Amino acid sequence: MGDDGSGFAVRWPDGSDEQCHTPSSAVRSLLVHDACYPVAEFVDLSRAALMRASQQVERRWGFPCPQAHAQLAALERHASQFDPDAPVRVLYLP
Repeated sequence: MGDDGSGFAVRWPDGSDEQCHTPSSAVRSLLVHDACYPVAEFVDLSRAALMRASQQVERRWGFPCPQAHAQLAALERHASQFDPDAPVRVLYLP
């Protein structure tokens, strides 16, 4: 994680929880604590937040954040198991 690295947690439609990692608090600007999102919307919002976080790292350190890209790939893989309209709940935001 970056110097202000943080994480967030979600509950997938099957009831499983996932702890997610991000190099910055950028996710707070796009996701809301305890909100439910359709899987497709959650992935879109997560993609925007994680790419924003990666760009912040790149501006500061000169290279994009591989951790943000890895987290996005993990979320996309997990999300592909569910109907795009099924609900994902944000359990925790920093």
